Amino acid sequence: GWAVIVFQNNTQTNHYANLPTNTPAFRAELVAINIACNISPTSALTNIYTDCKSCISLIKSFKKAATKTKCKTDNNDLLFNITNILSLKNIKIHWIKGHSTSFGNNQADKFAKLGAQSNIRSKPQLNNTY
Repeated sequence: GWAVIVFQNNTQTNHYANLPTNTPAFRAELVAINIACNISPTSALTNIYTDCKSCISLIKSFKKAATKTKCKTDNNDLLFNITNILSLKNIKIHWIKGHSTSFGNNQADKFAKLGAQSNIRSKPQLNNTY
C-alpha cells in the first residue's frame, strides 16, 4: 500500500490505499510521492518527505534526462508525471531517515500498512486531479 500524510494548519489528513499484488516497495514509494505532488496546492510551497533516497535520486536524474523516453525504468509513467508537476508547482522533496523518531514518517508507514490491508484499490493518479 501507499500513504500520504498531510499536515496543514495543525490538522492531519491521511490518504492511503492498496496497490496491485506484488507491487514493488520502490514503486509504492513513487506512487505516494506522485499522489503528494498531485494533491499539493499550486500556489504554496509544499515539502514532501520520503525515506526513499533512491526515489529522490531517480527523480533528480529523470528531471535532468534530455529525453524522458530514453530513461529505462518500469516507472516512467510516475516519473514523467512527478517531474512534470515539479516543474509547475513549488515542491521540494526531502529525505528523512526511515524507522526513526519522525512522527510523520511513522504515521505514513502505519497508514501504508493499513492501505495494503484494505480493500481500497488505487491506481496512481497521473494528472493533477486526485
